[in-house]
Amino acid sequence: MIRIAILDEKREDALKLKRILLGEGKATIGQADIVWFDSVIDFFEQYRADFDLIFLETDFSYASGMGVARRIRQLDARALLVFVSATLAQAAAGYKRAYAMPFPGRRPSSRGRR
Repeated sequence: MIRIAILDEKREDALKLKRILLGEGKATIGQADIVWFDSVIDFFEQYRADFDLIFLETDFSYASGMGVARRIRQLDARALLVFVSATLAQAAAGYKRAYAMPFPGRRPSSRGRR
């Protein structure tokens, strides 16, 4: 069984994501134990580095999603992180930051670029 954390302040957004994962995503992920955290503080107080996948809001009212991701990486290099955002502007900004970061162990390829 896969363990999934959803770290999002907004209950509606977290429940919508959970429904998608348990509905449409069930064929891909199979059985899942999904835990929702609406607080970064609660998440880290209870964190045991046993999540396979963490869905992480990009912008909390009191914390940066990227800062939270860096802290998770200090505690757990194995879990997959998926950034989620309710706004297009935040998603685009997150994509720009991620795209600008080098892929571990590889140099960017220029094939296919003009």
